[in-house]
Order: sequence, then C-alpha cells, then structure tokens
Amino acid sequence: MGHSSIKDMLLKQAYSITPESIKRLGLSYGIFLQECSEFILWAQQDRDKLSKAGLNIGIIQEAEFLLEEAQNIHALRANESKSTKEEVANWNRKKKEGIDLGKQLVHHFKYAFRHNKELSAIMGEIKFPCKVHELISNLDLLIHMGNGHTDLLDAIGFDFAIMSRVAQLAEELPNLHGYKYVASQSNPNKIKRDQIFSLLKSKVDEIRACGKYVFHNDPDRLKGYRSSYLRQKNNRATRTKKNN
Repeated sequence: MGHSSIKDMLLKQAYSITPESIKRLGLSYGIFLQECSEFILWAQQDRDKLSKAGLNIGIIQEAEFLLEEAQNIHALRANESKSTKEEVANWNRKKKEGIDLGKQLVHHFKYAFRHNKELSAIMGEIKFPCKVHELISNLDLLIHMGNGHTDLLDAIGFDFAIMSRVAQLAEELPNLHGYKYVASQSNPNKIKRDQIFSLLKSKVDEIRACGKYVFHNDPDRLKGYRSSYLRQKNNRATRTKKNN
C-alpha cells in the first residue's frame, strides 16, 4: 500500500472515532507529541525484536504518519486558539469601553436634560452595565438623544468627542460580538485534532505495551517505552507526600 493510501486509510479511521470514544491523553498535546516521537524512534531501532514478540511492524509506520498529521493539526489549532483569544479580548476591551463611555453620557445627559421631564424619564431607564443587545441599543439611543439636543449639551460645555467615540463603538460592537461568538464555538479542526491524537495514542500504546513486554529485564531499553513526563510527575508526587 502506498504512502498516500495509508494516510487516507488512517485519516478515515481517525475521523470515524466518535467523541465519546476519544482517548484522554493525560498530558499536554505538546508533551504527548514529543513522547510519541521518542517512542516511535525507539521502536524503529527495536523493530526486529518487537516483531518476534508479535507486533505488526506496519503499526510503527502508521504511528509515524499519524504523528506527522497530529503535529500539523496541532500547529493549526494553536494558531486558531490564538486568534480566538484575540477576538474575545478585543470584544471584552471594546465592550468595557462602551459601558464606561455610556455611563459618562448618562451622567452628562442627566444634567443637560434635567429640566425636561420626558428626557429625564428616558435617561432614568438607561442602565449600565447591561446585556449585550441592551448595551448596543442603549448606546444607539444615547447617540440619537445627543444629536437631537445639541443645544442643551452645548449649554453645559459638553465634549462632543465622547459622543463621536460612542457612535463608532455602536457600529463596531455588533460585528465584534459576532466575531467573538463564531470564534468561541466548537471548531471542526478541534474535533479532528482530538480524533487524530486518539488514534495515534492507540497505535503508540500498542507499541509501548510490546516494548515493555520484550524489554522487561533490560532497563536500558525499557526506559524508552515509558513516559518520562509521567515518571517525573509521579516522582514529584512521591517527594511531596514524603515531605508532608
């Protein structure tokens, strides 16, 4: 079977894994990839002995293909995650600015409109902070009221630059909220990543099990099939328990 055929077969197999069947890694994606690379390297060196113990050597090649796919999609997801965080941070920053400036407008407008019962009543109903749709609606209303009563605002020496910025935010916030919502939703690449990692784990677990069996009396080779991360983690836990 050619390389492309093997790759297609493995991806088809990975993408058929249901969410509830995805294997938990027990460690970070980056560390998992590093350890898989090391396990595969050891298995390549020991392929003859592993084969004699019943391991289908083709599984090592399959693990290599899956490792490459896992590395690629991990890098893709890292970039997507960074973009998502940036979208969310931008939304939160602009939302806070909208709330702060909205409060300022309410403060100024209440004083400017204090002799007009109708306008004062409207101002009394505008509250910050509020829900997203109310925030955008409140900012639009404040802009409309400000533009309609510039004479009253002029009379108190109001700085119209504040209103200009609020008008800009009122236009930006709906789109920013849309971007933030889309960015925070479940991403198909996240699911694909977990499926590929899960299949890779299955292949590597099989290789490691055989390696541990073959080299159970050979510490120098056995260590190549054990997780350095988990060993260090367990050692730290043991030391902590002793110190306590």
